[in-house]
Amino acid sequence: MSIFVLLGWELGIVEAISLTILVGLSCDFGLHLAESYAQSPLTHRKARAMDSVQRMGTPICSAALTTVMGVLPMCFSTLQILARFAIIIPINMVLAILFGLHFFTPMLMLVRAGPEWSP
Repeated sequence: MSIFVLLGWELGIVEAISLTILVGLSCDFGLHLAESYAQSPLTHRKARAMDSVQRMGTPICSAALTTVMGVLPMCFSTLQILARFAIIIPINMVLAILFGLHFFTPMLMLVRAGPEWSP
């Protein structure tokens, strides 16, 4: 919502619809990293987090890139809802990647969320 304020937008129907869609898009990358972390065969938190990024980093970045590429044609739309989505979704993808890889993954390394399997 702070992005809306920075862009000078008021909360209207377009922004309200965007928020419901952005919740799902924002959580997606973190969930993939968490699942990869949980499925990692390694035993130490740091190694598991690094393994999850090695396995899921490229697919996550590829997913963000293809989503942004799919939104690019909407930049040329004269409909306000599509033009605003064309601005909001790429910003969301960048923030989701930054949060997933540069906040969530280090938190996996630091916070004990379950048993530590290393001796």
